[in-house]
Amino acid sequence: MNQTIKDVSVWNLYIRLSHWLMVLLFSGLIITGKAEEDYMQWHFYMGYLLSALLIARVLYGFWGISVAQFKHFIKGPVGLFQYAKQLISGRKPIYLGHNPLGGVMVIVLLILLLAQVMTGLVSSDDVFWFGPLYEWVSDDLQTNMAWWHKLSPDILLGLISCHILAVMVHEFALKERLLKAMVTGKKQSSVGKIEDAYLFKSDSSGSAPKQGVRFLLILSVSFIWLLWLWQLPI
Repeated sequence: MNQTIKDVSVWNLYIRLSHWLMVLLFSGLIITGKAEEDYMQWHFYMGYLLSALLIARVLYGFWGISVAQFKHFIKGPVGLFQYAKQLISGRKPIYLGHNPLGGVMVIVLLILLLAQVMTGLVSSDDVFWFGPLYEWVSDDLQTNMAWWHKLSPDILLGLISCHILAVMVHEFALKERLLKAMVTGKKQSSVGKIEDAYLFKSDSSGSAPKQGVRFLLILSVSFIWLLWLWQLPI
């Protein structure tokens, strides 16, 4: 029996731009942080930009469109267990947004990226470069944060590798075009049970004008943070 296939708008322009900008900035931070040449000034500036993006994304997780809100894709231990049990049994639940395991990865990556940029603000090479908030913390705390700042990129690279592997499995094994969705914003949906279909029938996050005001406030907070960082000496 043929199923009707239709395109569903899932990720709006902000989510897509934010995602790819984070990819570019994180890549740039890895390159400038590990390079033999002195690119530390660029490293700081890219870190500032990434911190502003992360702040905006976290706020958007509370006040953005429904599919991007944390409360709609963070599941408790029971929900994760049930999802894993269904996967093992071969009955893969269909989600247009983040599935429960994908939601966990989103939260873990956001937390670690936030920790990475915030520890960078108080880190130093003890010779030439000092984070803009270096003098705001005690020596012991600065030492601990510098240690974490050097360690966590490898942890992040490992998790991102797992994330990319999961995307490839969805792309080629499960025929779920996640890369295309993160470019066009749309995913193909067939008639059948979709676990998060309620998020796309009507956006419960508020009317368009209300969403627009929230979005401007989020961008304003992020931009003010960025301007404040930019004028601090390093």
